[in-house]
Amino acid sequence: MDIGKKLRQIRLDRGWTLNDVSKATGIAQSTLSKLENGQGVINLDTLMKLSNGLELSLDSLASPYGRQQGTGVRSVTRSDEGDVHNLGPSELRVLSGEIVRKALFPVVIRTRRLDDSPGGSWNSFPGERFIYVIRGRAKLLSEFYAPTTLEAGDAVHFDSSMRHGVVSADGDEVEFISVSYDGTGRSRPIPELSEARLAPESDDSEG
Repeated sequence: MDIGKKLRQIRLDRGWTLNDVSKATGIAQSTLSKLENGQGVINLDTLMKLSNGLELSLDSLASPYGRQQGTGVRSVTRSDEGDVHNLGPSELRVLSGEIVRKALFPVVIRTRRLDDSPGGSWNSFPGERFIYVIRGRAKLLSEFYAPTTLEAGDAVHFDSSMRHGVVSADGDEVEFISVSYDGTGRSRPIPELSEARLAPESDDSEG
């Protein structure tokens, strides 16, 4: 199930229109409609706005359905596994996706996005974020610090409530591990989608 289908099911289960979601998230209705119909490309900024506006964890929006967190639960993600999302110039591969309820959101990101300071790829969310560069050269942009270039093997840990963006330092593809800590207390599965139910097809995109 992709994010657009999840978004549609959440909206219908709450009895919301696209206008309601737009007001809650700050995302245009036209963009939301495209996402729900599989026509739009979601980026990290949009994903953050959905998480904050719908009061749901990033993990519950981007991960496939699986086991909830509990004592003794573990998850192994092989090199050819992980739910992959294409986010414009970036690709995001979700790790530990079979554990739905977790406070950490681990992903591997590949991107060629260049410095757009202070552009649309910047975001912020309550909690912390850790980044480790696997290959290439990344640039960390933030509202309180000068741009920082990170080489392969470099890592950074920071307060993610600070507006920030992570881009390619030179336009070549950079690959890095990103582990975000959910500081909202919303690290839980989506109750309405616990059985991965899909809404019936409808031409009424406004619900």
